[in-house]
Amino acid sequence: LPGWEEGLFPNQRTLDDQGRAGLEEERRLAHVGLTRARRRAKIYFATNRRMHGLWSSNIPSRFLDANSVLQSGYIGGTDSNASQRYDSLQAVLRKRMGNGLDGQVAYTYSKCLTNSAGYFGTSAWGGNGSQTSLGLPGWQNIYDGRSEWGPCFFDQTHILSSYATYQLPFGRGKQFVHEVNPVANALVGNWELSTLISLHTGNAITPTLGFDDPSKTGGAGGLFASGRPNCSGGPSYPQKKVDVPGAGYIQWFDPSTFSEPADFTFGTCSNGVIRGPGFADVDMSILKGFPIGENKRIEFRSEFINLFNHPILNFGPALNGYQLGRNSFGQISNSQGERNIQFGLKFYY
Repeated sequence: LPGWEEGLFPNQRTLDDQGRAGLEEERRLAHVGLTRARRRAKIYFATNRRMHGLWSSNIPSRFLDANSVLQSGYIGGTDSNASQRYDSLQAVLRKRMGNGLDGQVAYTYSKCLTNSAGYFGTSAWGGNGSQTSLGLPGWQNIYDGRSEWGPCFFDQTHILSSYATYQLPFGRGKQFVHEVNPVANALVGNWELSTLISLHTGNAITPTLGFDDPSKTGGAGGLFASGRPNCSGGPSYPQKKVDVPGAGYIQWFDPSTFSEPADFTFGTCSNGVIRGPGFADVDMSILKGFPIGENKRIEFRSEFINLFNHPILNFGPALNGYQLGRNSFGQISNSQGERNIQFGLKFYY
């Protein structure tokens, strides 16, 4: 049942010509339309409508006054109707345990495309930030799903991961210093080193207008920050460090290629048009074992998370960094994952 707007249903001409009698007749038609539905009735109204080349703002029909949800001017729902495509080339080089060495190197070259930016993504509206943009539920234009097509929020073009474990060749039963007394063996034997390396290029980031709605359609764009700005070209990445006392930041991408859409239009930027900072992390652990008889041992372990203290940059919480109009648009002022050193002692029996 479309067109449930004041001036259209009830029709303003009917009210002008027939007054109260005309209003009651149209109210009767509304009742008939609602009560004749076998299972459900779908009611539609437009908060903004273009007639005879002119845009006008509308309010819901007075026949909906009894429903507080309908009075808000918005009816929403979710539907699993998105499409996604993932293609990749994957290669693995493996060194099985031999002479105390075990390791693997894995590489992935991939591309993920979708017409849904993800319902929530992995960032938090008020959390500590992440390297991905917020999930943007809903299309800015529900009649143009093609314009939503772009990289997935978790798309990473290059991913490299590697690990290695090496049992040092010293002590009893090893290649070197294998004929030693128990005291010396306790010092030089049963050492093990291991490392884990993780690298990937930046995630796809979607710029947003926040809760602005230049299209004036009252759809998901303004309600869920799904509206996007205009793009005049591909973004550039100066990655310039700006030193401001107490508020330094990195200008990650140039905001000059983004602009506010004109009224009654949608933004031209696609999903995932920006690439965020990459990720590089090296972890390392050192293990020393102390055998006790045949079936028992004590194990001392020290672990270094983010060994080289490499900064893991992110855009910060909520919409910081990728909402057009904010002073922080294009800026990175947060990082996470500083070096962490921990020790552990275990007894196996």
